[in-house]
Amino acid sequence: MFALQHDHPPSLRQGDIIANVFFPLTRPGLLRYLATYSSGSDTDIKVDPYVEAPLGSKKRYAQSVCHGVVAHGAVISQCCDLDRKHPKASFSLCRLILFDRSRYRNVEALTNNINPWGPEYPYFQFFYYGGIAGLEGEYLADFALLTSLGWTDYDLVLGQKVHQLDDLNRNKFRVKVGAFFGRPAAEDTAAGLSDPYEPAAPVAPGLLERVLAFFRH
Repeated sequence: MFALQHDHPPSLRQGDIIANVFFPLTRPGLLRYLATYSSGSDTDIKVDPYVEAPLGSKKRYAQSVCHGVVAHGAVISQCCDLDRKHPKASFSLCRLILFDRSRYRNVEALTNNINPWGPEYPYFQFFYYGGIAGLEGEYLADFALLTSLGWTDYDLVLGQKVHQLDDLNRNKFRVKVGAFFGRPAAEDTAAGLSDPYEPAAPVAPGLLERVLAFFRH
């Protein structure tokens, strides 16, 4: 699963495990913005939004308070987008969650990270890592729990790198991420749009589908 040695010189790679990442859970209806006092007294006051350019950034941002958790994360950005010679604006990580085997039916399909385009149900949303140094239990990468970090924090994140996948498992991770975000919906498959650049003839519904559609309407 994991490479015996990390890259030298050190760099981030897709699938790397990073310790102690803050993953925000943004609730738009509950956000509270930071502000500075402008005028007034008691509770009848006016404030100005607190806006600043973070260290290393040219753009200014408003600040708010949001919920979140600190957890280990897996780098989800592709290796070509993590090349230090070609900086990007940001890179992304997904959160690691504790693997509770009792919650899943076909555990082997999950722990083997089977081909997401194969005949078996592959658990598109997860990538199984197993044991992680410094943590108890087994862990999964959950592709649906994401955060993005500014490129200016690249070195800080690199310093928190715990594991690097070996070449085989890094490419399995790449394929599973692509399948999670790029798999076609059933209605698009039926419409012949699994590959929108080479559309196929729509699939005619079978007898059972026609009967069910009749009663639905």
